[in-house]
Amino acid sequence: MSPQWRAWAVTTVAYDSQDTLSFVCALSSLLPPIIVVFIAGIASCAGAFQADRALLLLVALVQNAMLNSVLKKTIRMQRPSSSVYEAVPLSNLSPYGMPSDHTQFMFFFITWLMRKASADRIPLPLSLRLFFLFSAALVAFGRVYNSFHTTEQVVVGALIGVVNGILSTTPFVESKLYLVAVHLMPIRDFCTSWVVCIR
Repeated sequence: MSPQWRAWAVTTVAYDSQDTLSFVCALSSLLPPIIVVFIAGIASCAGAFQADRALLLLVALVQNAMLNSVLKKTIRMQRPSSSVYEAVPLSNLSPYGMPSDHTQFMFFFITWLMRKASADRIPLPLSLRLFFLFSAALVAFGRVYNSFHTTEQVVVGALIGVVNGILSTTPFVESKLYLVAVHLMPIRDFCTSWVVCIR
């Protein structure tokens, strides 16, 4: 049997090179992987006060991505037809667009942050809250503008992200996510044990 290669293109970005707004929207679609890199950096920072909480957030984000994958495979709604797929072969993307993963990620992330800040009585200035909402809305808008999703797919993604963000910060669900994080802590500690060599 011959191998069937498939590209794993987490950061596939396509935009209309003659449209500045399309380029800005494409850049905004890189926010989810950039956020994950930053959170992973905090989670793996030996001795950091926020390391365990960042690991918990990573576990929650993985749970959110798994939910998105299950929903896409269950709903099986196609992405909108577009010339963008001439630049980005559909084999690099899930053929299904409901719900939008990028939008679900961003709305889950900002809901989680705002709920945790509220629970821990950490004041978030209005400007920061508006920045969070603007960032999530820009990602959602960009997914429609660049023809990766329909408006319906990003609206549903946003709603699922918010609801899942709320549920994931309830004591019951968070305790289950924390149990997973606790099991990952020794692996994290082993994988980052080399950092003591940096002086």
